[in-house]
Amino acid sequence: MAEKVIKKVVRLVVTKEDWSSNKNLREGRVVFTVTGEIRNVGFSEIKNAIVVGAIVNSKTQKTYQIVTRKFRIFKAADYSIVPIIKPDDTLPFEVSIEFPQFNSLVFGKKMIRNLEDNIQKGDFEEKVFLIYDKNVLDDTTQEWFRDELLNNLRFIRPKWTMIYNEGGKLTRFKCDGIVKNGSFKEIKNFEIFGTIEEAPTKPLTFNFLDDTYQIIAKKEIDKIQPNHLKKFTFTCQIPPDEILLENNYTIEKLEEEFKSGYLTPSLAASFIDEKKKHSVYRDTDEAASVIQEIEGETKAEEYDIDWRNDDDNNEYVITGGVRNTGSRDIDALYVISSIISKKSGEPLVWETATETVKSISIEKVSYLRKEEKIEFKIRLKKPGKKSLEKNDIKAKTVEEGLRTDELQQKVELYYHKEDVYEEGIKRLKLGNSYFQLKNYSGCIREFLEGMKLIPTEKRFCFNVALCYYKINKMDQAVNYCKRALKIDEDYVNAYYLMGLIYHNLKRYDDALDMYRLAHKNDKENLRILYNIGCIHFLKEDVKQGIEWFKKGIKTDKSALISQMVRDADLKKMKNNEEFNDFLQYIREDVIEE
Repeated sequence: MAEKVIKKVVRLVVTKEDWSSNKNLREGRVVFTVTGEIRNVGFSEIKNAIVVGAIVNSKTQKTYQIVTRKFRIFKAADYSIVPIIKPDDTLPFEVSIEFPQFNSLVFGKKMIRNLEDNIQKGDFEEKVFLIYDKNVLDDTTQEWFRDELLNNLRFIRPKWTMIYNEGGKLTRFKCDGIVKNGSFKEIKNFEIFGTIEEAPTKPLTFNFLDDTYQIIAKKEIDKIQPNHLKKFTFTCQIPPDEILLENNYTIEKLEEEFKSGYLTPSLAASFIDEKKKHSVYRDTDEAASVIQEIEGETKAEEYDIDWRNDDDNNEYVITGGVRNTGSRDIDALYVISSIISKKSGEPLVWETATETVKSISIEKVSYLRKEEKIEFKIRLKKPGKKSLEKNDIKAKTVEEGLRTDELQQKVELYYHKEDVYEEGIKRLKLGNSYFQLKNYSGCIREFLEGMKLIPTEKRFCFNVALCYYKINKMDQAVNYCKRALKIDEDYVNAYYLMGLIYHNLKRYDDALDMYRLAHKNDKENLRILYNIGCIHFLKEDVKQGIEWFKKGIKTDKSALISQMVRDADLKKMKNNEEFNDFLQYIREDVIEE
């Protein structure tokens, strides 16, 4: 049985689960199916509960996965969604886990053959997890749920043909086919990609003007119902002669190698990334901002520290007092409580299905006069057995770890400015690490902690805004940009990010206002120049768009041309005479410096 406590008044339990397996040797696939019932034993109605069925390693609790010869990863897990379950209701569920059998594997060949035997021996186990809401899952898990849907798409009878112009010259490749949704769930907002490859998973690539080009095209599909078919067609444009010749290719060579089978077509599907749909110039730099250290002095000490167990909420309640023992008032004092590993000296950190958790809590005392004292009360989440194991702690509980001296309860005071800023930098570095891993929930947590420590530091506000932008929570992103601008009204990064947000939301006037404010303080930024030009083109102000592109050409001509070639926002401009004249000027290199 599996159980997941979601909130104090929200609780789901599995009341019944039955597992079965079926091997289809002809198709080379194995299917595990779990059926059962879940019951709402809490006091609140629960919407969109997720029932996850998985085969996990009994020791590590990691989901079993395999890799095929085409290097596609399949996890032995799947899920179903229960839309609504009221208090005291019991509802049935069914989850089918389907993945390739041993015939097509690169890794795990022996293990997959004996997987059922391994389950019987206890090396692996069949497990059901309950999750309250898919939206609260960490970004990595949400991405996996989405990608698993694409594995159910099947391409039926795709037909590739070569298209010639009136003069008999090959101009493009065309693909007609059918895509089938073989799952039990609707799939929305995905793209079908077609490429010409030199070898499996190696697209034919050309280099030109410090950029790369491929023979590639895509077809967007808004949705496809379970077990339904949908026809699609698209054409792949062949690069211009100058690009082919630069790479020792000709139209004739391309045609010959396609007919001989040296070059082969390929199809794949992926979800549409709205933020990157139009141009890479409407994304953000993949790095958060840094801060500088500042010095200062004061003195304080804690007294009567007491740690009390709150078993009902699996927390510690830490109480005590802080006394100003220095010769001056303290503007801001921070009380930081944590459970640390004696071996590493660092607070424990672990991942759950919903968030990144740290055994640390920060409370701020805004002002403490000379000789004044103040009491505090802090709540600190206790790590469980699995999180202790992930931190290489042998103890099964925190209390046991404290007795065996593996763990230590710690309360620290930060009141010197240099200490506070050093702790803020630690939050920044850990947040940046999460950012690189795309763990934006952990990233936001660290930056918010840093903001508590250094509330006047604009870069923390911007970094939080950047994380919200990455997870498509635009309102929160705008709010934190505005908070950064309250600290520094000339902050270019905040104006630029707000411009990106409004641009993607098609609020072009607002986007133009933000880009202009960013440009006011950063005249040579090519991304800003380019996006201002794009906004004018989208508003059908061609003359102004060209003027801003000319400014961009003076900054970096080849980079701007590279963007123009790939930007979907400029497609409708190709029939505009004034825009085509501008392209001719670029080719003839007559733009005045």
